[in-house]
Amino acid sequence: MVSAEWVHDLEAPIPRVVLVECLSYIGLPSGKSLFQLQAERILRIQRLAAEAVTDGSPFVPISWYIMTSSFTHEATQRFFESRKYFGLDRSQVIFFQQGTIPCISKDRKFIMETPYRVARAPDGNGGVYTALKFSRLLEDMATRGIKYIDCYGVDNALVRVADPTFLGYFIDKGAAAAAKVVRKEYVNILVSILYTWYGRPQMWPAYPQERVGVFVRRGKGGPLAVVEYSELDPSLASAIDQATGRLRFCWSNVCLHMFALDFLNQVANGLEKDSIIPIITMPLSKSDKSSKLSLEFDRSLESSLESSRSSKLSSGSDRSSESSFEPDKSPELSHECESFHLAEKKIPSVHGFETGLKLEQFIFDAFTYAPSTALFEVLREEEFAPVKNANGAKADTPDTARMLVLRLHTRWVTTAGGFITHSVPLYATGVEVSPLCSYMGEGLEQICRGRSFHAPCEITF
Repeated sequence: MVSAEWVHDLEAPIPRVVLVECLSYIGLPSGKSLFQLQAERILRIQRLAAEAVTDGSPFVPISWYIMTSSFTHEATQRFFESRKYFGLDRSQVIFFQQGTIPCISKDRKFIMETPYRVARAPDGNGGVYTALKFSRLLEDMATRGIKYIDCYGVDNALVRVADPTFLGYFIDKGAAAAAKVVRKEYVNILVSILYTWYGRPQMWPAYPQERVGVFVRRGKGGPLAVVEYSELDPSLASAIDQATGRLRFCWSNVCLHMFALDFLNQVANGLEKDSIIPIITMPLSKSDKSSKLSLEFDRSLESSLESSRSSKLSSGSDRSSESSFEPDKSPELSHECESFHLAEKKIPSVHGFETGLKLEQFIFDAFTYAPSTALFEVLREEEFAPVKNANGAKADTPDTARMLVLRLHTRWVTTAGGFITHSVPLYATGVEVSPLCSYMGEGLEQICRGRSFHAPCEITF
């Protein structure tokens, strides 16, 4: 299951109708989009699974549920239809829309997109749970015999869709929820981008100030949860555990999650019960000349806004000093869970773009409902290449994601006995391995051993 809601959140002022198509490409030698890479990884893992079956069991395809917003839904469907679903069967790919929530100004009034229409924004990637319920797709999953759901963000160029290792770990732990985590380290950022090309990068961990959330424990003995980077005080983000010499909050959330279907049903019901909806207390007629509506909040939302405005989280007085990914050793924070998070955004209005507040739920809000959560450490350079900013930004751009893909695949090829030639410095280029050839570097010896490949290029059958 994938959330495509990120497409609408990019700040670049690109017309919505072409958002999906233009922002899903990262400039790979093959010209493939992120959607195509993920579709081909599904095809590859289906093939590997079919080859592993020896008892004559029937082939069971992987179902791919794609969440869009009202701004991207039609464009996303057209994108897939025009490309014949990248070789997948049409019945495997299911689209559904998340909800929207009105945008508000800092003085707590509705922002108007036109004189007669309130500006609305998607309700965050955490809207996936409610959207699945109201689209009756949780029932659809049960009908298809689905028990486990791999949930990720489409903006990750290295995501291992339906990772069998992660699935096996999740089933073995018997947990309700699981997440892959990348260790944060206190390192010099300039040092962290030095690479050893024919081996593993010298350093490429997440760093303390990276814009990703971290796992904590909500109160002593409470559930594991994620604190978003914007809600964590910088002093805590960089705090060192004196006993281990590591960061106190070192397990970063990179939106690679696994859930049991039964648990998703519980989450959808729980979030529906806990959610708070702002209400309009006066109608707007065409004779009303004002560009904004007065907004009255119920007491719960007022409280939620105040606690969200109170800036960043501070540490509890009785939290554990351990910073391990073992569930019983996670650092604690004394902070109550909120129904909505607030994000300050540039919002299109009748007066042009203005700074306002977007209410949203995050996909990791589900962890506070989980009776048990398993965390699974992965290497950033192998599984996390986010695309969150346009090219020209300092990090997480199409260019940085492309280079992470090329560097990983170059290591696969050289490990398999292949050779790389290049006309430009190798740090600026590399080779791409088609997901149809290899899911995570397996099976390349027959293709690559003793052969030379001139970068940049795509290696296929």
